Amino acid sequence: MSQSVFVQQDYNGNWAGSSGYNGSGYDALRSASVYKTLTPTSVATVSAVTVWTPASTKKVRLMNITVSSSGAGLIYVRIGVAGSGTVVIPIQFTGADTKQIDLGNGYLATTATTHVVELYNTTAGALTLGALAWGTEE
Repeated sequence: MSQSVFVQQDYNGNWAGSSGYNGSGYDALRSASVYKTLTPTSVATVSAVTVWTPASTKKVRLMNITVSSSGAGLIYVRIGVAGSGTVVIPIQFTGADTKQIDLGNGYLATTATTHVVELYNTTAGALTLGALAWGTEE
């Protein structure tokens, strides 16, 4: 039994479906292989909760995160050293809601093992936060 595969090239000569433009060139498209869930957790004022800590010697590549909040407030998604974050993405909640951030091919943490994905509550009062994050560990 033989198989035939039809693959089409885009106008730049790249194989359609196998790469994506990153602003200056093409990268291989990635598929998420790691999914992390933060069950709804009470997070005190000016404190954080970790959503994803990579396996030993691995770096997190966050591709997408969905965050839920029990009320109004400003939440930071931080990627980096626990307690500070190299990359900070603000999410403003005007009430109880769920918001999603799609990072496409993702953001790859700069250092293995010490970089985590966490939610940081800047609000004057505790909030119950939940999350679903996905990406890869490289």
